[in-house]
Amino acid sequence: MHESSGTALADEARWVNRLIVLSASERDDSMLHEQQLRLDDMSDELTERHLLVVRLVPGDAQFGTTTLADDDITALRSRWNISTSGFHAALVGKDGRVKDRWEAAFDPSEMNALIDTMPMRQDEMQSQPR
Repeated sequence: MHESSGTALADEARWVNRLIVLSASERDDSMLHEQQLRLDDMSDELTERHLLVVRLVPGDAQFGTTTLADDDITALRSRWNISTSGFHAALVGKDGRVKDRWEAAFDPSEMNALIDTMPMRQDEMQSQPR
């Protein structure tokens, strides 16, 4: 296993970051592209909610800004029980567990609303200066 393996990064992210995991069987998946555009429009909200984007796409795998090897894709899909075919997205909480799943491009404001109901996020909002 290489130094910055996907599973090591996932372990390091636990209790620090939430993850939005985007998985597709190929780079040119239209739903993956659409979802990425929707998330790109919300970078401030992702940062505020401590969200890292994880892309599990053969030949284009990333954990935040770290490039992953293709073998990391298999390990991370297995960890979060994500299908190997088509587009899938999963919201992983700071506890490392999957909180929601999507099989089509979704509205990130729905994901943010879900995150904002989580107890850990409620605590974060209480302590954030307004």
